[in-house]
Amino acid sequence: MSGSGAERTVRLEIEAFGQTDVGRKRDHNEDDFLCLDLTGRESGPESHWLLAVADGIGGHVGGAPASAAAIRTLKESFPPGGRPGLSARDALLAAFRAANAEIFRTAAGIPGSTGMGTTLVAALVRPGFAYVANVGDSRAYVVRRGALYPVTRDHSWAAEQRALGSLSEDDIERSPFRRMVTRSLGYEASVQVDGFEVELEPRDALLLCSDGLCGPVPERVLGRAFRRGGDLGRLCARLIRLANRRGGPDNITAVAARLRPAGGGRGRS
Repeated sequence: MSGSGAERTVRLEIEAFGQTDVGRKRDHNEDDFLCLDLTGRESGPESHWLLAVADGIGGHVGGAPASAAAIRTLKESFPPGGRPGLSARDALLAAFRAANAEIFRTAAGIPGSTGMGTTLVAALVRPGFAYVANVGDSRAYVVRRGALYPVTRDHSWAAEQRALGSLSEDDIERSPFRRMVTRSLGYEASVQVDGFEVELEPRDALLLCSDGLCGPVPERVLGRAFRRGGDLGRLCARLIRLANRRGGPDNITAVAARLRPAGGGRGRS
């Protein structure tokens, strides 16, 4: 630092990676995900990514088509050249509404698609800032120095019961409703979307995941996986192995992103 007290500005960049797995109990995968580099399209030379995870509801007929439609619509909502005049919040919420309308319209034309829908968690990420939106029980976390900090709140029967405090954890886990999602894209003509502004520090990471990961794997164990650092592809594979070692009861999807100094090596989170 010079004697004038001037500070050197460190330019940050973002790296991201996603992976999905059918798990050990299901015969098909209803999850889908997106890692879309928007750099040069939305924000000029500044690193900028769109990340998302969708977990379909409705089996072969509805679940997989719904999650695929959500991810496809989300991607199409951020065309080359961006969406002039829209903030990150407005652009992401508009994309969620478009995905909901597309799935609802599609379900109306598919026999036997009653209950077709999907969760969706998505993040527009820039150095120092992310805007996160979610519907359902797929989650977003900030990972800082190996600790996970939840960003989203589950829209599920189990989460509602925990908030009410009317049932014990054992009662919740034994209930046939424990995996019921109370809000999803495509189930109704309109949907309420939760949104969150997140400040990010250098070396922070983001984790977006379906409940096939955060359900069987405790947050402290997920945090330890991030503390090992290294390549994000290996990290996502490590996270999926952790879920499969705990029985792999559902489809498993992990999308991880990390902030780091531009041109720097891969760091720890």
